[in-house]
Amino acid sequence: MPGLQLKRAFTLFLALMLLIIGGCSVPDTPSDDPSGGPTTSAAAQSFDPDSYKFEGYDFYEAGIIKKTDGVTGIEKAHEDKAELEAGGESKVMLFSLQIEGDSVWHYPVLVIDGNGKLIYKKIPNGALGSYFTLCDIDGDGYGEIVTQCCIAMSGGAGGYASAVYKLSGDDLDLIYSYDREDTDTGFYLELSDGFKHTVRNKFTSLETSFTRDWKNPYFDKKGKITELAKAYNEEKDFWADSFKSFEPKDIDGDGVYEILTAQYCCLLGHVDDLGTAYTVLKYDKAKKEMRVIKAGFWDSSGYRGAFSESEKDAYFKEADLFSKNWYK
Repeated sequence: MPGLQLKRAFTLFLALMLLIIGGCSVPDTPSDDPSGGPTTSAAAQSFDPDSYKFEGYDFYEAGIIKKTDGVTGIEKAHEDKAELEAGGESKVMLFSLQIEGDSVWHYPVLVIDGNGKLIYKKIPNGALGSYFTLCDIDGDGYGEIVTQCCIAMSGGAGGYASAVYKLSGDDLDLIYSYDREDTDTGFYLELSDGFKHTVRNKFTSLETSFTRDWKNPYFDKKGKITELAKAYNEEKDFWADSFKSFEPKDIDGDGVYEILTAQYCCLLGHVDDLGTAYTVLKYDKAKKEMRVIKAGFWDSSGYRGAFSESEKDAYFKEADLFSKNWYK
């Protein structure tokens, strides 16, 4: 797609929150604001809460916010241009609407301005950090808007809302989003004697095994599986969290972008981590859905056996190398 490049924007404390709390994961692209926080900017301080306007955009009139929402500041976090449809480029902007009494929570709002259209979209209804990417996901030669928002700090790697929007008429159609109940990336776990854990993916040929000697109700002291484990195996289920990474990448060089995802995985609860499930998602235009075309899994058993700082450093370097190359 001529002139369309992969771009990202990070907003509202995401970098700073990573340093302070360490709960949210973001791609390697650094923030344009090394301080990580826009709340002290002149733009945010000069916002007039009685008008709910910012740079000519009226968020109250557009129905994005109510006067009772307690919005005290608005900041434009990022702006980009792309051909989202025939007729020329549109300006795509991400605004952070800051909330009274909360230094980190905000409303992330997309605004599309171009070709005689002005569209507002809240993504989602509150977040801790947000960014978007413009790229062609469905192969029609026009850009889609890929969004990733950190919406929670607790549990595993945190909580995320991942989505892909397509401009359609005077609205943004949601063509993909992560949903805990409905999103299935195909991973399931089988437990067997000897503390053996086998991860498979029903959409691909992935199968990988590792042992984890730990105390839980699925194994007895000698490593034999219990009746609970047998019932678990029959369910063919797997606790995979939301996408801690949701990164568009043209892995085959055809100009149409796939999406690389990563999910924190656990057995019983977030303290019983198993590792990270990786997938490559590709949009199927005929079925109008994203499908898994590749899968990988990194088990975290190596970290439990790392005791010295050098061993831990080696483990993290190996894990990082795997995350960047598993799909190649």
